[in-house]
Amino acid sequence: MSVSSEVTRYRVENYRRYHAFDQEKYFQPNDAQAQEHEGNIPAKSHKLCLTTFDDALFLAPLVDYIQKVLDVGTGTGLWAEAFAEEFPSAQVLGTDLSPIQTSWPVVNYKFEIDDAEQDWTFSENSFDYIHIRGLLGCVQNWAKLYAQCY
Repeated sequence: MSVSSEVTRYRVENYRRYHAFDQEKYFQPNDAQAQEHEGNIPAKSHKLCLTTFDDALFLAPLVDYIQKVLDVGTGTGLWAEAFAEEFPSAQVLGTDLSPIQTSWPVVNYKFEIDDAEQDWTFSENSFDYIHIRGLLGCVQNWAKLYAQCY
């Protein structure tokens, strides 16, 4: 992944760092404090979902040979990395406004900076499964987002 300097020209306010791409789209900080896996909201949310769903990453009736997966609003990439580990033959793409992942330890997981509310550039039927979670308050037009998924 290459990240242009414009995207990493973060805004700092009240000692917190915020993303640069499409700044008005997301209100949460993306600094180290926000990314810590112990005690942060994304990690707690991920764990809560796993606990709620009996450690299942998804409830959709997926086939074992799933090949292409999109994680919209991937954030720190916890879900996408876990899915990539569980399905090593699948290619998992995480998209988000901000490149906050510190590493890509799973070979079949990639990240792209993207605004899911803009018109998608993916070909129709590019993905076998599209995952969206934790975007409450972040999406202005859910109908358009869902239409692009289907």
